[in-house]
Amino acid sequence: MKAITILTTVLAICLNAYCDARLSQARKMIDNNQPEGAIKLLNSILQEKPSDPYILYDIAVAEYTAKNYDEAEKIWQELAAATELPKKLQGKVWMQIGNVSFRKGEPYEQSAPEQALPMYEQSLEAYRVALATYPRDSLTKHNLKVVEEKLARLHTVLAQKLLNDINKKSSLKEQIEKLGAALDHQRTAKELAPKNEEYSRNVENTEKQLSSALTQRATQEEQRADSTMNNPSAQRWEREQAIKNLENALTDYREASNLNQQNQEAKKGEERVLEKLSTLLTREAMQLHEQAKQEATRDPNYAISTYEQALDKYDEALQLNENNEPAQTSREQARQELENLLMKQGDKLASEGRKQKEQNPAEAAEKMMNAMNNYENALALNPDNTEAPPKISAIEKELPPLLMALGEREQQRAAQEEPKSLDKAVAHLEKAATSYDMVQQIDEQNKLAQERAEQVRNDLMRLREKLNQMAAQQKAQQEQKQQYTRDFNTLLGWAKNDDKQKEYEAKRNPTTKYTPQWDRIFKNW
Repeated sequence: MKAITILTTVLAICLNAYCDARLSQARKMIDNNQPEGAIKLLNSILQEKPSDPYILYDIAVAEYTAKNYDEAEKIWQELAAATELPKKLQGKVWMQIGNVSFRKGEPYEQSAPEQALPMYEQSLEAYRVALATYPRDSLTKHNLKVVEEKLARLHTVLAQKLLNDINKKSSLKEQIEKLGAALDHQRTAKELAPKNEEYSRNVENTEKQLSSALTQRATQEEQRADSTMNNPSAQRWEREQAIKNLENALTDYREASNLNQQNQEAKKGEERVLEKLSTLLTREAMQLHEQAKQEATRDPNYAISTYEQALDKYDEALQLNENNEPAQTSREQARQELENLLMKQGDKLASEGRKQKEQNPAEAAEKMMNAMNNYENALALNPDNTEAPPKISAIEKELPPLLMALGEREQQRAAQEEPKSLDKAVAHLEKAATSYDMVQQIDEQNKLAQERAEQVRNDLMRLREKLNQMAAQQKAQQEQKQQYTRDFNTLLGWAKNDDKQKEYEAKRNPTTKYTPQWDRIFKNW
């Protein structure tokens, strides 16, 4: 394998002959393996041309040649962060970051591969950025290929270490965590070297092992739920726990099937769990259904909420098993009962609102809107409901003057709250805006509603602008307190688009699946 190559050509350009002569002398020192002298000479030139990016670049080359990798990396990263770096330097700087990152990882490749891994990953990303600037650079392409092969081998080594750690004394949980971490390493190796048949076989073998372990854990979770399934008087918390057990089992069975299509035990287990889970969800829905019926007279609002929860549970049960007849029958009963309750509650609120129209129009508006909301929900449950549409139409005719009164009240409350709480004032104005908008939806020619709505929008813009200013001030204060630290991830975020950066950071975050010792890292990708 050809080694990583570094570009050592001095790039600084000066106009006077003396500067050119010194640069030529520095180049010869680097070529003759005398980097210390080159560093001194280049630093003296830098004093005459402070912050010159070409001279800084050359100093980093000399530091690199002297094996002062940290110093070279620091200079190149600072150049990469420069906002006005000449374009022809950009690709070279990123290539050198790739070079120095690789060199820093080399000493750990054999003795501590988990420490070499993040450095090689940084090298890989830097080369990719360099190629985005100069896609045809053959040297960078070569170095990228070398790092990809090195990384693939490192991931393979780390995967094997994890697999070797699995023994008869390992718990099932520990086995699954180590197999999962090993599989991540092996898949990454396969992505980096897709033509390597050994890497493909490694992935296939570990997938089968993990599939078997997941099937075993799923079976245990299913068995824990069976004790509740067989207990008709089980408490609600027991059913909820059993549902969680079955959901965990279902997840494991499905993952096991995806990992190994030949795993028939996992496929059969998935079918069993779907049916059991549907049955348990139906029992849960029936209990909620019964609670709703009992509360319908005493606390209709609570009953409506409980009916809705019951319907959701019935729907979940039917999604898992569409042939669940108890769920189908009970769901239809719950739907009819909820529809009737919504209509009844709507009638009650509408009646109360009409009685308050003269004395308290704003309060009446709220009750009438709640009544209409109940009618609309009933109609959503049953589009064939013939009673709801005329009642909705009747309320819409009565609402405009009541909504105007509600809007005025909310404006007044907003004015009262503004000196104390901008957030509360905004909430009142939003309610006022909704009221005026509803008036216009019902009566498009209502000029007063249009004027009030415009006034409210202006007030909202004014208050929101104040809130934005306050938020900006708070953010500025927080930023002043925080010390800014520039690292490789920050530089990479500037150089790459957001999606690519998020993908890189996701890969770079260390796993939390298996960290038995803080000083050992089994997976850094």
